[in-house]
Amino acid sequence: MQTTRSNNGKTVTKCIIVSQSMYFPWVGLLEQIRLADTFVHYDDVQLTRGFYNRVQIKTGTGPRWLTIPLRDVHRGQNIDETLIDNRHDWQSQHRDILRQAYLKAPYRDEMLAIADRVFAIHAVTLADAARVSVHALADYFSIGGNCSFANSRDLDIGGKSSQRLLDIVKSLDGNVYVTGHGASNYLDHA
Repeated sequence: MQTTRSNNGKTVTKCIIVSQSMYFPWVGLLEQIRLADTFVHYDDVQLTRGFYNRVQIKTGTGPRWLTIPLRDVHRGQNIDETLIDNRHDWQSQHRDILRQAYLKAPYRDEMLAIADRVFAIHAVTLADAARVSVHALADYFSIGGNCSFANSRDLDIGGKSSQRLLDIVKSLDGNVYVTGHGASNYLDHA
């Protein structure tokens, strides 16, 4: 792990996490936020198949997907340009499914309050809805208090792949970059 020295000579690390926003993300993303000094929503990148607009929950009849409906999706489109199809009341549908699935769960009311907070935001893009869900969970678990959040588009850093990630980390004065195991397939670790 690389470190830097501050003006008073003490060793200082600044951890940067860069990740696409996901609708009610997996617990590993919350752990990354807990570790981060800055978490960058990496949403000005191409939408690919994945869990950006859907989450799987347990129900009494087995797993079920909650999926945010999208509209006018086309090849090469970025996550933060992907429109939600708000012609359907997907929020009420998701809330009903959650309420029924967790009817007897001990923290059901708290979970529904988090979901209601996300659903109350009239999100236009997938990135908007996903970011709100990430922030709602970080707030609930009190893990985002020491972490600042940024949007990659606002950083105005071009390039691609490993070089762009490195440039983002450097622009935020980071000296530690943490990522999940999936990055081992594409990240240039050197």
